[in-house]
Amino acid sequence: MNDPKQQGRVVRAVRWLSFPFLVQFVRSYQVARDGMRALADMRPDQDMPTAAAQSQIADDAIRRQARSRTRRYGRFCALLLSVVIAMWGHAVFWNGEGILSPASIRSLALTLILGTQYVSLCFSNWLARSQRRGSFSDFLQGGREFWPR
Repeated sequence: MNDPKQQGRVVRAVRWLSFPFLVQFVRSYQVARDGMRALADMRPDQDMPTAAAQSQIADDAIRRQARSRTRRYGRFCALLLSVVIAMWGHAVFWNGEGILSPASIRSLALTLILGTQYVSLCFSNWLARSQRRGSFSDFLQGGREFWPR
């Protein structure tokens, strides 16, 4: 394993195999970062000069757009998650596939990816709806926030 060619091949293979998993986290990070930027400076009950008011209007438009996008993508992830779980159930219970078969492991990986993406989109949607900076633990304590509105 000291051969640089072998190490380079292993690194490329690991990158190639991990890309489908990592790209989902990169997208969720980008959505969360954009949402946090949009929600950074919100003061709804202050008298503002004209330039600040126009900036607030632009921020409101960005917030509405982020809320709409996270709602749409969150519901789509929930639908895909339901389909993957249904396909796994069909494969295991009706087709007799083993629980540790390659198809089941693939379904588990897809379920994990879609589930984390769904929670990330719900959190971003909650930030856009609540119009404040909140922590992930505040989001989890709410209980009713897992469906993007």
